[in-house]
Amino acid sequence: MTTERGRRPGGAAARAFAWAAPLILMVASWFNGQEVIVEEPVGLTAWLLGAGAATTVGLALLAWLPGRAQLWRATWPGLLAFGLLLAWALVRTLGFATCIATRDGEPWPACYPTWVAWVPIVQAAVTMLLAWLLVAATRAGRREGWLVCLALTIVGMGMVGLVRALLDPRGFNRLGTGLGGAAVLSCALVLAVVVLVLAGVRSSGRARWLLVAATMGVALTVLTFSRAGLALLVLTAVALLALGGRRLSGRALLAIAGAVGALSVGAVTVFPELAARLLTLGDPGRATNLATAVQHWWSSPGRVLFGAGNGAVWPWFGVDANLIWAPETGELTVEGIGGSLLVNPHSLFLGVLVELGVVGFVALLGLVWFVLRVAVREVRLGRAGVGLASAVCVVAFVFDTYLLRNPGVSFVWWLAVFAAASECEARRKSGKPAVDSAPAVCEGENCG
Repeated sequence: MTTERGRRPGGAAARAFAWAAPLILMVASWFNGQEVIVEEPVGLTAWLLGAGAATTVGLALLAWLPGRAQLWRATWPGLLAFGLLLAWALVRTLGFATCIATRDGEPWPACYPTWVAWVPIVQAAVTMLLAWLLVAATRAGRREGWLVCLALTIVGMGMVGLVRALLDPRGFNRLGTGLGGAAVLSCALVLAVVVLVLAGVRSSGRARWLLVAATMGVALTVLTFSRAGLALLVLTAVALLALGGRRLSGRALLAIAGAVGALSVGAVTVFPELAARLLTLGDPGRATNLATAVQHWWSSPGRVLFGAGNGAVWPWFGVDANLIWAPETGELTVEGIGGSLLVNPHSLFLGVLVELGVVGFVALLGLVWFVLRVAVREVRLGRAGVGLASAVCVVAFVFDTYLLRNPGVSFVWWLAVFAAASECEARRKSGKPAVDSAPAVCEGENCG
């Protein structure tokens, strides 16, 4: 006797797999997934081991994932661009520089294995693939409630991280969780806030609680004391008000703005030294890092076109693997490169351009184009929301390298991008008129 695919054991497993996402976020927020826990024969992080296992399960269930065909149609250009970027990065691991010449200006030779260059590439690929499989495992009608539950998980674990930070005997020093450090966590928080605000606008029964959760998310973003994070918050708010403001309640926005203002004043009062960094726009270390890297890249036509080599300028994974001590100044000198560098490029665009050259940079621009295309489609459909916020988060590529370096935050970003792309494709194919795109509250059957 034949049964519907969704009622087969594989279909039930696929639905259960979709709801592994909140659990993954919870575990990733509690533990440091970037820590290398296996060093031989290659260095493997906790995130790579866990995400690799989950991805294997997702691939085994691929035939039963209800949204796979629709998601493929919506995302193949982005998958192609990112795939080309990672493939080129693997090619450019050849000739990888394996020695640090000095640390803090004193001779300190340290050499390390070549997996320092290619393991992060594999980790980035697995992270993206896992996010794609999880979104493909959700049905279009239930994905919005799924996103709300993910957002609540991010904010809830952020509050847990705040309690842990406040109880730290060394004192509070910016908010971070296992999902991401203070410099990058704000991206995940901003995406969660957008989902919760739009859900609160749409919901009639639980709007107040969703908006309270959104306000908590904004407060957590402020407590990261990240300049890029606050810039993302402001830019996202402006973009949503300009392109989707008709759906937003003035009273709700004023209430959130008032609460955020009060919380910001409180944070500045309690942590004046941390707040002072928000007003400091210059960074001598980053300026030196930029000058040294660009000079090295520009010194050879081959480097300009093909890059200096993946990991050849910034062997940051060696620090994560405890193969290199991170100097207190954050500066080191790599063999064959004149001048001081930071441990990592502190900019995805800079890192790709210098290490992967114009070839890699073009692939990265292809990914950026895809994300902007998703945001534009959202706006045209009257659905400005998480896709638009994901596009705004591309601004963070200028200030950090989370897409290739931080798997937790990049996982959240990929989930948002893929979910928005799939929803736009579903609405385009169905020919439905534009409607309020705010996610529905996760309750009842919407949570299945």
